[in-house]
Amino acid sequence: MFGLFRRHRASYAISCANRCRREAATRVGIVILASVVGMSFGGWVSGVIFDATGSYAAAFMNGLGWNALNITSWWRC
Repeated sequence: MFGLFRRHRASYAISCANRCRREAATRVGIVILASVVGMSFGGWVSGVIFDATGSYAAAFMNGLGWNALNITSWWRC
């Protein structure tokens, strides 16, 4: 199961290398770093947001915001 959810990185690396050759290594590294940090702190931050607001709606919006930031790093080649 672990490998099933990690396949998006390889497709991201290929598409980024095709679109922005000069910056591909930097962009892929930033995305991998951001995903590792997100996996490390995402659950904890969601718990803090839930404790502060009493709802997971703000935590989901936080996650969607970070995903939107990730997508903009791909679109801005």
